[in-house]
Amino acid sequence: MSPLLFRSPVVLLLPAMALAIGCDTPPLTGPDPSGVPISAAKQATTASKMLVGLNGQVWILNDDGTGQTQLTNTGVNDMPSWAPGGKRVLFAAMDASAPGIYSMNPDGTALTRITIPPPGAVDLQPVALGKRVAFRRDDGVTRRIYAVNIDGTALIRLTDGPLDGEFGASPKGDRIAFASETGQDFGRDIFLMDVASRGITQLTYSPTVYKAGVAFSPDGKRIAFTRADPGQNESIFVMNADGTEVTRLTQGYDFLPRWSPDGKRIGFTSFGGLYSMLADGTDVRQVTASLAFLWAWAR
Repeated sequence: MSPLLFRSPVVLLLPAMALAIGCDTPPLTGPDPSGVPISAAKQATTASKMLVGLNGQVWILNDDGTGQTQLTNTGVNDMPSWAPGGKRVLFAAMDASAPGIYSMNPDGTALTRITIPPPGAVDLQPVALGKRVAFRRDDGVTRRIYAVNIDGTALIRLTDGPLDGEFGASPKGDRIAFASETGQDFGRDIFLMDVASRGITQLTYSPTVYKAGVAFSPDGKRIAFTRADPGQNESIFVMNADGTEVTRLTQGYDFLPRWSPDGKRIGFTSFGGLYSMLADGTDVRQVTASLAFLWAWAR
C-alpha cells in the first residue's frame, strides 16, 4: 500500500488512520489477514533489522518485533530504507520546512540532507541503486523516478512518467521495476528498466488493475508486488523478474512486501499489524500488533 497522498482515493485513508491511532493500536480480532494460520512461535527468522514508518516517524526493530526504536522525532518522516553499503538509513522528510531525502546512522544520529525538491514537490521512497540513491519526485501533477549520488550531486531523471509510482531496485543496481499508472480505473502496470540503457520492458498487462509495492528478491530473480483484483482485497503476489509465473501468496488486505536478506521470507503490512511469511506464502508470523508500514528489511 502506498503512503498518504500517493495512493488512489479508494484507499487513501489507511495511512492517515495509522497516524491517528498510534502505536498502541490493539490487533484486530478474527482470522489472520493472509488467510493462513499464524505460527504460535514468535521468534527471529534471520536476526536482521526492519525499517518501518509509524505515526509519521521512522523506526527500526528486530525481525521478531523486539527492540523497537524510534529514529526520528520531528516533522513528518517515512519510507525508510538502507543506504548504499547498508550502514546508514535513508528516509523521506515530508514536512514543509525542509523536505527531501536524508540519510542518518541507524541510531538516528549524523543526519545528512541529500535532495532539495523544487517548490511544490516532494521527494519520496529513497532506495539504494548500486552506489547511488533512487527516489520518486512528486510535484502534484507528475511522478517520476530519479537517481542521485549519496552526497546529493549528479541528479538524473530515470523515467519519463508522467505517473510512475512505487518501485524497487535490483540487488546489483542495474535494474528498477516500477508501477506506472495507465489512466484506466486507477490501474497500474509494472515495468522493468535497464538503468544503463534506459530500455524498458513491460511485465504485466492488466491496465485496469491496481498494482504497487514492487520489491526485488535478494538474488534479483523474482519480484514481489501487490495487486487488487476486481472485487478482492489488495494482496501479495510474486513473479519472475521477466513477468512470468505470477503467483498469489495472500488473500487478505496485505501490502508493502519486502524480502528477508536470505530471500526465504517476505515481510508485509496488514490491518492486523506487521507480518512475515515464507516466500511461498506459508508459515505466517505476526511481527507487531501495531499498524506499522514496512519499507525495508535487511542486515
